[in-house]
Parts: sequence; C-alpha cells; structure tokens
Amino acid sequence: MGGLRAPLFFFLYFCYVLPMIKLILSTTLIISTTTLWASKVENFSHRSELAIVSTGGNSKVETYNAKTESTYEVGKRSYTAGGHYTLGLQGAEDGDMQESARNWDAKVKYEQALRRNFNATAAIQFEGDEFSGYEQRENHDLGGKYIFVDTDKKSLYFEAAYRYTEEVRTQPNDKGRDIFYFSKATLTTEFRRKPGRTFSYSFWLQYVPNFTEPDDYQINFEPSFSVMINEMFSMKVAYKANYDNSPNVEGNEYTDYQYTTALVAEF
Repeated sequence: MGGLRAPLFFFLYFCYVLPMIKLILSTTLIISTTTLWASKVENFSHRSELAIVSTGGNSKVETYNAKTESTYEVGKRSYTAGGHYTLGLQGAEDGDMQESARNWDAKVKYEQALRRNFNATAAIQFEGDEFSGYEQRENHDLGGKYIFVDTDKKSLYFEAAYRYTEEVRTQPNDKGRDIFYFSKATLTTEFRRKPGRTFSYSFWLQYVPNFTEPDDYQINFEPSFSVMINEMFSMKVAYKANYDNSPNVEGNEYTDYQYTTALVAEF
C-alpha cells in the first residue's frame, strides 16, 4: 500500500486540487484587478460572488456558482451591468462527470432619475437554462422604479416594467415550433436591512405575468443573510427559488431552487 500513496497523491492533485487552485487564483486576480481599477473611478460600485462545492468518495458532485454586478452613476443617470453562471456536475456510473445543472444570464440596465424617489428604467437581459427547456431567452424591459427608502441601514423599492421576450426552446412543440414571443410584465420589490456593522439581510421578490399565455406566469424570490469578514469581503447564505406555472418540458418540476454559501467581494 505504501508504494501506491505517491501515485495516488499526484493523481488526486492534478485531477482535483490543481484545477481548484487555478480557479481560486484566477478569481482572486480578477477581483484584485477590478478593485485597483475601480478605486480610481468615482461613483463606481462593484459586487462579485463565488461559491464552490466539491464532494468525492461514494458520490462525486461539483457545483460552481459565480455572480457579478457593477454600477456606474453619472448625475441623475446610472448604468448597471452584471450576470451569473451556475454549473453542476455529477459522477456517472462510468466514472465520468456529467452536467446536472447549467444556467446563466447577462444583463445591462439603465436608470434615469425623473423626480424625487422615482426613476425610469430600461434593461436588456440574455439568459439560458437547457435543463428548464430553453437555450436562450432575450428580455427587453421598460418601466419605472419607486424608491421608498435608501440609506446605509435600510432600503426598499418597487419596480414595474413591461417585458417583451423572445425564447428559443430546446425542444419544438407538436407543431415543430421552437421560437416563441411573449408580452409580459415584471413586478419586483427588494428590501435590505443592516441592523449591525457586520450583519445584513435582504429579501427579493418578483412576479412575472404572461399576457400572451396567461397560465405561464412566474414567481421568483430570494432571502439572503450576509456576515462581513472585513471591509471588502463577506460571507453570504441565500435561498433562491424560481416557480414556473407552466414548465417548458413536460414532467419538469414547477420550482427550481438553489442554496448557496458564497464569498462576496464588494466595494
């Protein structure tokens, strides 16, 4: 057994440890470079999240989740860009790793302050989730946002927008159609509270009615808790749920949910 320890060690190192080290170092380099650049730009804020889960032994499961958002304010205007990427891998009977989850989104949003506590909003979002039955979904939003309170300790807003959606599904319907167009709306609210210097929590809720297909509405929500480590980094625990009243794939669950414990960099 002693002669097998060295080859086994190098096998585990190159297959599992080394890729994880590369990912962590790459993420640290990106965050450090972005921080150095952002420190020289006024009215710029940035937030990045990274969560990695890897298990081995009797079961092999790997999950990677990354999320980022940057905002730049100029006078009464603000520009926000961000997105997320989630990848889940699960060990198969043949020993290979197979995808069990993969979804992503990229979004650009523009806000214009019209009067006190009220902003006009416009956004474009691209998203994909093959396991939920769509390769790509393109959302165009136009609406308004009312800010009830916005301080360092507390914030609350409500946003309503008209949404036009183009959706490319992974499987065509019985008529051979795989591209769909929808008229929707989005009703969104978010509450944030920071009762102490190192602790904060928030709750985000969104309702998406579908005017083209009334039965195909969605409800999304996410409660989260964060504990500050230092001035830049914090740990975040969140539960995100996406309810679809009419799934694209027959037999799919109505609700997709995700628990995450992530390292957050914010400045």
